[in-house]
Formats: sequence, C-alpha cells, structure tokens
Amino acid sequence: TSSGIILASDPDLATIISNAKKEVDTLIVSFHWGVEYETVHNARQEEIAKRAIDAGADLIVGHHPHVAQDLSEYKGVPIIYSLGNFIFDQNWSDETRRSFAAQITFTGTKVTGVQLMPAYIENWVQPRFLAPSEALYKQILSDVAAHSWWQ
Repeated sequence: TSSGIILASDPDLATIISNAKKEVDTLIVSFHWGVEYETVHNARQEEIAKRAIDAGADLIVGHHPHVAQDLSEYKGVPIIYSLGNFIFDQNWSDETRRSFAAQITFTGTKVTGVQLMPAYIENWVQPRFLAPSEALYKQILSDVAAHSWWQ
C-alpha cells in the first residue's frame, strides 16, 4: 500500500517485485548500487537488474556511483545503471559534475523510449541542462553510447 525500501540481497526480492508488478501498470525499480566513481556497471549490478526484470520490472534506474554509467537492456527492458550526480557538491572533478536526466516514453504501459538529457553541475550544486550544440553534451552521450540500447 506504500512505497518502500528493500535490500537487493533480500532472498524475497524477486517475489516482492513480482507481487508489486501485479498491483501497478508499470513498475520502475530504482537501485542504490555500484562502485563509486566507476563509469561502467559491474557484474553484481547486472545480475540484480536481470533478476528484477525477470520478476517483472519494466525499467531499472540506478544511482550511487557519483558518475554517469553506461546503459543497457535485458529482454527489451532498459537499464540505466547510474544517472550520475545531479544536485551534489562534488565539484572537485569533471566526471562528478557530469550527469543526465532520462526522459522516458511510454506507449500504454510499456517503456518504448529513453532520451538522455545531459547536464553539468555548475556554481556548487546547480545543474544546467546542456544544449545539443555544446561539445560536453555530445561527450556525455558518447561516454555512455557504447552500451546504450537507445542509439
């Protein structure tokens, strides 16, 4: 009857996701996961995402590494491993200031598109969406493109 938090290591994770799917039109699962400052997801993230999708998740959106990570898909379901920082005070590196938001398109209850909206944190915790004409916009998209199903 309400949102909640569960550990990915919970042995009932698949059952909980499956039961949640029965109650909603579209199930978006968000995970706090990954290794800080790594720009590519790891095997554990992938395994958890696949378990969640097998159990009924329609979209996976991750966060925690403080940098944007790659995207992929499994059984046609998009996996956004990390959006990166968005409003955060890690101005000490270029990578921790790069991020993106994701605009999700649905056809009925099915996720049919993901459009990345690159952003850059400026002036201490103030994200600015980048214009497509900016080199950094293109660089952020290029950095995640190798594993992206949305190309």
